[in-house]
Amino acid sequence: MVANRLLKTTAGIQKRFEELERLIAAPEIIADNNLYRRLVLERASLEEAALCRKELEQAVYELETLKIPSTNDAELKNLINAEIKRLEATIGELSQNLKGLVAEMIKAEGSVTLEIRGEGEAAALFAARLLGFYRALADCRGYIIGEQRLFAESSEGAKGGAITLSGAGAYEALKYENGIHKAVGINAGATVIALKSEPRKSVEISDKDLRIDLFHSGGAGGQNVNKVETAVRITHLPTGVVVTCQDERSQLKNKERALETLRERLEELNKKQSEVSYAKRKKEALSAAKKAGRIRIYDFSCGIITDSRSGISITVEDAERGGIADLCGHLPLTDN
Repeated sequence: MVANRLLKTTAGIQKRFEELERLIAAPEIIADNNLYRRLVLERASLEEAALCRKELEQAVYELETLKIPSTNDAELKNLINAEIKRLEATIGELSQNLKGLVAEMIKAEGSVTLEIRGEGEAAALFAARLLGFYRALADCRGYIIGEQRLFAESSEGAKGGAITLSGAGAYEALKYENGIHKAVGINAGATVIALKSEPRKSVEISDKDLRIDLFHSGGAGGQNVNKVETAVRITHLPTGVVVTCQDERSQLKNKERALETLRERLEELNKKQSEVSYAKRKKEALSAAKKAGRIRIYDFSCGIITDSRSGISITVEDAERGGIADLCGHLPLTDN
């Protein structure tokens, strides 16, 4: 059932929402104004989806436990069949609502890409372990895992990696991962940078932004081509992009093809601008990460991970179950 798959993929949202409700009620959290405010905002961003998911879960449970009794009572059978149809309709509606809410959460919060730049002999191993910790965090928090990869920086093999996580609060939770992560005992370290993904703007072409010029086509094509203004030149005023089409006999067809070409060129321009923006933000994030200095120590021989900013320690086993989230979200030692 589609609803069951949806419940499975959104289980992390429900888990995190319930965890936030417990945390917000804790006296030590209430005493920390900044942390309390951040958790309340995160809870609010998850509430609608969590409540919708809970209703869906209840409806699916009721449908799966509803059985038609072996009876000749036609009226009873009709009542049960009517209830089944009602539950199926409810499940369909709730599923669509939940999909929409999750999509809006991702759109509103965007995504965060964590890039790991490993250093040292065991950089590839360390980068892989860090990626594993972030995947576990995503499962724990209900984030959607997008692109993830190990990449080579030298002929020796993979020296780093990257992972993209999407979901409510993802960037806020991970933006302070910027800094130096040091693995003791295995001669490895990594600089982690956190970049908020900016959704690429969709290309919208407005008539007021266009100047359309008509002219006579040249070359072969008969009298119609030479005597009628069938060729079209379109100028996109905001960007200065100009496209021309005179391949078709019809002015309308030439205009349609010109608009298609214009859209393609604007999308390519948009892509290049996004890449330039990403490269600039990446450079700034790397500078900020180096300024932040060492933020975490990973002692795999003792099985302990310690955050240098808060002093909080967790076990490697906890990190593999998503516990690295307890070390994220702390302010860096220096402003960045």
